[in-house]
Amino acid sequence: MKKYFCLFFLFILFFFSSNVYCNLNSLRYFKSLLNNKIEKNFIQKASSSLVSIKSKLIIENYLDFFSNKKKNINFNFLLDKNFNKYNLYSYGSGIIIDKKKGYILTNSHVIGISKEIIVKLDNGKKYLGNLIGRDINTDIAIIKINNFENLNSIKIGNSDKLEVGDVIFSIGYPFNIGKTVTSGIVSGLNKKLSISKYINFIQTDSIINKGNSGGALLNSKGELVGINTAVLYNKNGCNLGLSFAIPINTINNILKQIISIGECKHVFLNFFGITVNDDLYKFKNIYNNFGVFITKINKNSLLRNYNIYEGDIIVSINKKIILNKNDFDSFLSSFVFGDTINLGILRKNIFLIKKIFLYNNLEDFYNFDFFYKKFYGVGLTTYNYLNIYKNNLSGVYIGYVSPKSILYYHDFKKGDIILDINGFRIKNLLDLRNFLNKKNKVMLFKLLRGNRLIYNFL
Repeated sequence: MKKYFCLFFLFILFFFSSNVYCNLNSLRYFKSLLNNKIEKNFIQKASSSLVSIKSKLIIENYLDFFSNKKKNINFNFLLDKNFNKYNLYSYGSGIIIDKKKGYILTNSHVIGISKEIIVKLDNGKKYLGNLIGRDINTDIAIIKINNFENLNSIKIGNSDKLEVGDVIFSIGYPFNIGKTVTSGIVSGLNKKLSISKYINFIQTDSIINKGNSGGALLNSKGELVGINTAVLYNKNGCNLGLSFAIPINTINNILKQIISIGECKHVFLNFFGITVNDDLYKFKNIYNNFGVFITKINKNSLLRNYNIYEGDIIVSINKKIILNKNDFDSFLSSFVFGDTINLGILRKNIFLIKKIFLYNNLEDFYNFDFFYKKFYGVGLTTYNYLNIYKNNLSGVYIGYVSPKSILYYHDFKKGDIILDINGFRIKNLLDLRNFLNKKNKVMLFKLLRGNRLIYNFL
């Protein structure tokens, strides 16, 4: 009897355990289906905010003088080129970041020296894009479309939360063949490339190609964590599986400033420093084995206003540890005019915090707006953005006038400040671009030249 009872018990146990096993397998199967469906849903939603960008470029002889001024113009757009007679076309991607105002984020090199920007939405509709502003240092640009309907904007994530091994997705328009989604993992963080000393790139193994520039890098929640920007090729032009994206946290503040004044005004603290390492740590008065040792502070450096001296070691910005000079340059680039930072200083083994309001004297860096033909060859920047320059004036400062530009022949000079045009107040570079988009045939400029007001026609 006991023998039959044991056999019956084993049969019941086997029956229920097999059912439990099947149920567990079923649960895992349905869970995988659910996760796959969730991934598809967020990819579809995020990709609806992706746009294709076609930039019509103009090549004219009188632009040749810019060929050696790469600090002001990014020539990487030449990698994405198709020739058509005398015109040059650049293809790339962009992401809608504000569905109410029609703002689109892309790479600066996608725009290049555009004469015309055509934006194609996910639904196939095409719009003329207007340049809001760009930042060559971080290779980003903002363009705007008007008279649109039913746009979808992407959700912004936090790139600081990314870890090596995280699953990511890349969406873009490679080779102008249509929208493409690829996946991979984060294969590296804080990568330095020769194309920018200001950015610590996200490295991924998701496949991107020419035309993916300006497209979105998504995390596993479908949030924007980076802008696909660069890829390494071998000598035969084959993708090596190393793709790089600009972290979204690096450019958040920059985006806000471009949208508000039409450009990004970076802060250059104007000092020389070297990375503190184990070799320097052996020297007398070096009390730390990381950070940036200040070797020389220039006369017009902002640091002098806050009693920071040669020999001080910068070890943190806003409580973020600064390990080396690359860390410092990259993290500082995410701050702009008007920001305040807490700079951690080590001085003779004493830790000090200096609260610094960021601004510069007028920079020797100007925007060249090829998009607006009458301003070819003219370097411009917003004057007096923070009311820190003399006279408390606001306007657009002319920092460079090429002898081959139209403005040169109409007696515009370096140092002139544009105050208004046809009675329209010009407070910054964005105001100027908005006015030029109206395509006025005749423009009466009110300028400040030195201490006197003058008027000039164009």
